[in-house]
Amino acid sequence: MPYVIYNSIEVHYNIKGNGEPLLFLHGNSGSSLYFNEEANLLAKRFKVILIDYPGHGKSERLTSFPLNFWEYNARCALELLDYLNIDKTFVISVGGGALVAFNMALLEPKKIKKIVIDNFPGEFLSSEDVERILERRREALKYKGRYFYERMHGKDFMDILNNDEKLLCDVAEKKLQILLDDISKISIPALFCSDMTEPDFDYSIEKTLKASEKIKHSIVMYYSDRKFDPSLTFVNMAFNFFKNKNIDHLISLKKQA
Repeated sequence: MPYVIYNSIEVHYNIKGNGEPLLFLHGNSGSSLYFNEEANLLAKRFKVILIDYPGHGKSERLTSFPLNFWEYNARCALELLDYLNIDKTFVISVGGGALVAFNMALLEPKKIKKIVIDNFPGEFLSSEDVERILERRREALKYKGRYFYERMHGKDFMDILNNDEKLLCDVAEKKLQILLDDISKISIPALFCSDMTEPDFDYSIEKTLKASEKIKHSIVMYYSDRKFDPSLTFVNMAFNFFKNKNIDHLISLKKQA
């Protein structure tokens, strides 16, 4: 398995396909396996780069997550791009991975072509946000969530979840910044996607719309079920956005939403 060294930590990555680079950034408590289906599809047209943040997936474990988690992992991802001699890449992110992507754009904007954000968590992390996240996680662990997290990380998945819970609680309690600067300074085109079937859709879409208003070149899209609406699958939305295909169609959908 390929690794890159970041801050003396072995960080696992994987590459699939050929073409223009496309970096996937997973969310908190996830791993690169979260994108398995999307990565396999897009690897037919792109050079897909998957990374497990330090302490996640197949990367070397951390005893605790740093309080600047989203900056830390942004710098880690940029280190990987340098290691692979990649000057510029598209980015697909989900959840907390969007914070990593935005921090990358704030640190080295010339490295990023366009960003796709799925289910944006917001520019700040409140105690209410953390309680919502942890409650959903607790509910998931009662059912199939346990198998999901074990697939993401292995048998020690509860250590990763506990580290992430402590991180989220500490950041919210101390009211720490999770972004390096105001995202209004980001000029990179961004596509915000939100899943209408999510229980917290009404709560999360408010954060998404506020963020999209700050980024000049942004589009907001909604989807209800990727399986039953092929014209609006997440993969197709991302591909069309990256390749400048059907952009008028995307914008018109934004206006109708």
